[in-house]
Amino acid sequence: DGSSLKLTIGQYLTPGNESIQSVGIVPDVALEPMLIKKNRLALFHTFQGMREQDLTEHLTSENTKNEKSSVTLRYYFESKHPQKDKDETAEEDSEAEDLGGDDENGDDESEIESASFSAKVDREILIAEDLLSSIGNVYSKEMLSSPLAKAFYERKQQEELNKVASELSKLGVDWNPIQSTSGDAVLAAVVTTDKKNNQVMAGDTITISVVVTNKGKETAGQVRAQLKSENPLFEEQEFIFGKLAPGQTKMWQTPIKIPSSEIARLDNISVQFFEQHGHAPRNQMLQVETQELKRPRFAYRYELIDTEKTANGDGVLTQGESVRLHVVVKNVGLGAALKPVALLRSMSGDNLLVNQGRFELPAIEPNAENGSIDFTFDVLPEFQDTDAKFELQVYDSKLAEGVTDKLTFPVKKQPIMGKDDQGNVLLLLQDENIYGSAYADAQVVGKAKKGSGFAIEKIFEGTGFFRVSLGKNIPGFIKKEAGTIKKGPPLGTFDWVWQVTPPKLEVLHPALSTKKDSFLLEMSAVDDELIRDAFVFVRNSTSKIDERKVFYQSNRLAKNQKQMSIRSQVPLWPGLNMITVIVRQSEEVQSRETWIVFRQTEATSSEKPSKVDSK
Repeated sequence: DGSSLKLTIGQYLTPGNESIQSVGIVPDVALEPMLIKKNRLALFHTFQGMREQDLTEHLTSENTKNEKSSVTLRYYFESKHPQKDKDETAEEDSEAEDLGGDDENGDDESEIESASFSAKVDREILIAEDLLSSIGNVYSKEMLSSPLAKAFYERKQQEELNKVASELSKLGVDWNPIQSTSGDAVLAAVVTTDKKNNQVMAGDTITISVVVTNKGKETAGQVRAQLKSENPLFEEQEFIFGKLAPGQTKMWQTPIKIPSSEIARLDNISVQFFEQHGHAPRNQMLQVETQELKRPRFAYRYELIDTEKTANGDGVLTQGESVRLHVVVKNVGLGAALKPVALLRSMSGDNLLVNQGRFELPAIEPNAENGSIDFTFDVLPEFQDTDAKFELQVYDSKLAEGVTDKLTFPVKKQPIMGKDDQGNVLLLLQDENIYGSAYADAQVVGKAKKGSGFAIEKIFEGTGFFRVSLGKNIPGFIKKEAGTIKKGPPLGTFDWVWQVTPPKLEVLHPALSTKKDSFLLEMSAVDDELIRDAFVFVRNSTSKIDERKVFYQSNRLAKNQKQMSIRSQVPLWPGLNMITVIVRQSEEVQSRETWIVFRQTEATSSEKPSKVDSK
């Protein structure tokens, strides 16, 4: 079927035969950017996301050296889009959505990384050139630790810190250091959010406010706060206050956009405070609950239509034909599809050409259809296979929900030809199937009731089918013996058959936080055709659980294979456990539900969240 497996056994080596597998090239001088934007700070940023070395089964080598940079310089990163930083948050949200996402929180990292591709803003190269000129344009390990180099590091670091202080002053923050005093500054802090009970809906923005008051008799300097969380949306968000005189109060607010695709979860966030001379307020805990949006569930029906001039109209592919695949999408889920996309991909080589394989669809409300899509493709004369294979996917790019199926259509080298028959109506003598082609093995695309009448377009004597009109330039095929030929207008209606409908899955969600090492999973699933089996996976990065299958149940021996019920204990590891339930109709057509359960440990359960005065 064209599947393949690539097994990597090689490792990355330097010319000196030193392995850099999972660690990379360690620079002699590490440069870390500091970013200041309207709603986002990255002055003390260290989070680097998931890397190869974080995977439990990553490749290792005895030749790997765990080296560290001898010097780390933090430099002020000037934004490439200073005007954008002044725009309103709503405008930034809109721009992010136009790019296919709705998470504005990660823009800083991508902006910093992309800077290396532009010489005009590549501060790293400029700093490296400045370093070389300061040490006599001679590069060596020894020179990088020479007095000249050390003097450069001190000078350059102070220059960059001065730039940061200058930019922060524009935001009303005095970041200049203060002299140590004999007395102590006494700081108190309050952490709040703008959401009732700290509950935020996916797709919304939660604003975290931190207020710090100096209740002492001495001035505090370089006061700041930083969030620590297993959720990357909150991890290392920063709050800057700078200098606080006795009796002075300052507030910093950070809005955090929650992606529409975020799943249900409860995040324990540690708010950590810092002060220049160690007089910081005590750290606090904040719990934020994310409530997920109701999800769409896509069904679709499709029909191959070969009524173009280059085709013979029998509903089956032939070499040299130009054909369209008519697809109608329906949302059978509980939530609206916000940004659905339909994708068609050829899986049969270069001689099967899809002309346009991607269509963006309008939003689809629950129990509503989107209209229709017509993918067009060409079967070149050089096509030699007996079947044409495609992959059809309908996907919501904002909610990360979709359904995929593999489609296979036979290719006839000697097609039959139909005879035109205009003006007659086929009146059905009984309930009858409507087929997708003029052949006995064709798939059913609709069902019609006794007494319905359809306008005849062609007669295929060789296979015993009429091609009839289903309206809106959509043909169907009905067996000749199913009815009699009459004169007059078409009568009656019919029901379409939806070829792809994923199972309907209902899960009784447990509490999002627990001290127990397992929870009781209760779920049920139903499907119009078949439920094949069900899986449950758990992933926990803290406990090094990449993705472990903890439950499987086959439905092959069930009396009713169209439904399934599960009641089973699911293990939990300390920290955040991502639970994924998958119910399959086939290899491709499946439904899934994902949420996160936080298992408390003695350390986390003893930390009480701060009292929050929610607005």
